[in-house]
Amino acid sequence: MQTFSPRPEHVQWGFYDARQPPIGEVQSGETFRLQSTSGLVWDPEPGRYLSAEAVAIHRQVTDKGPGAHILTGPISVVGATPGDVLQIDVLDVRLRSPFGYSNLDPLKGIYTRRVEHPTRWMIPIDLESGRIEVLPGVWADSAPFFGNIGVAPPPGFGRIGSAEPRVHGGNIDLKELGRGTSLFLPVHVAGALLSIGDGHGLQGDGEVSLSAVETPLEGEFRVTVRRDLSTVYPLVVTPTHFITLAFHEDLDEAARLALGSMLEVLERECDLPFNDGLRMASFCVDLHITQLVNIQKGVHAMISRSILQQLPSLPICLRQPPR
Repeated sequence: MQTFSPRPEHVQWGFYDARQPPIGEVQSGETFRLQSTSGLVWDPEPGRYLSAEAVAIHRQVTDKGPGAHILTGPISVVGATPGDVLQIDVLDVRLRSPFGYSNLDPLKGIYTRRVEHPTRWMIPIDLESGRIEVLPGVWADSAPFFGNIGVAPPPGFGRIGSAEPRVHGGNIDLKELGRGTSLFLPVHVAGALLSIGDGHGLQGDGEVSLSAVETPLEGEFRVTVRRDLSTVYPLVVTPTHFITLAFHEDLDEAARLALGSMLEVLERECDLPFNDGLRMASFCVDLHITQLVNIQKGVHAMISRSILQQLPSLPICLRQPPR
């Protein structure tokens, strides 16, 4: 199994770009291992918190975008072409550091006027129990996931920041994207050019301060090129739910787009007329705020798979890909 680690020559810092050369390639259907490092630049006790890989990245990588995320990639998927959909199965996610960190900064997060001075915290993580000390003496179970998973954006976008989620995925910050889930992204360039990073040990919906428990992670992934389905925005399948996502500067519009994507799938792939889908959505679809703090606000719409199994047909992404 290939492993992609965050060496200086294997990361892109703060951007997505369709022109970025790949660090390697995988076949459709292949499983690979990927490690991430965080964007931490502050080490209150030099040598204790920053890993050797992070130190090397900070010293050697000079090509940086406007975002803060250190992404491992991009990885080319052989045979992926524009118009395809890339299915990314998250087979496993593991913590790989006994600490995380979080920030509070003026003019960031949802309370832009309440925070007067920058503050940094190092957050202990018990790797044996998987618990995180979110406040002194207050522990919570970790729920690790990669906040930033994206393919190359459409070439016409040029180089874009890693902070804003868009049609290519990117900084989705969807906490449901843990072990046993699948993400579906539209492909915009040959090879798809998949990049992954922004490890989170724990995050609430909204990521209201602009910071989750930021920490290095290791994951196992399987990628599959799908030509039997199409989508504009990312789709997600978890063991219990089907999820549609959308992003917009206006939260109301993001909600309309996320629900609209759900209703479109129900109408096109499940043979459910729009009015019936909208009626059922008021009963069975939950709208969640994915995040509020990354310029493009995110909303995700969730419906139980037990409901979908009773419809005339399943959404295509819940069916096995053709062989």
